[in-house]
Amino acid sequence: MMPVEFGEEAEIHISNIPSAQGVREMKRRGAGVGTGAILRAVRLLLVALWLGAAVYFSFAVAPSAFAVLPSRELAGALVTRTLSIVNVGGFIVAVFALLTAPFGWRAAGRVA
Repeated sequence: MMPVEFGEEAEIHISNIPSAQGVREMKRRGAGVGTGAILRAVRLLLVALWLGAAVYFSFAVAPSAFAVLPSRELAGALVTRTLSIVNVGGFIVAVFALLTAPFGWRAAGRVA
């Protein structure tokens, strides 16, 4: 049977193994994905979705409604109703962002 050689990269040194104190320090600093990072990602996703809906409404829905519907009153009613839905969505996203902002501040303060 032939011996297997691994080279220098595969050598295990005791200095590369984190101590219990090192693991506790990593947890204290917030290594990994925590609640703050998840909330930050959800806030960013919600703002992007709301902004995308507002842009789509402005450049696609409103001009199409006025071009296709037979009267300006019908188009105005459709645009008003749709715009109110987009605005309520933006309000909900803003309230969520404001309520979850302290969690992100706390996580950012802990890492720094």
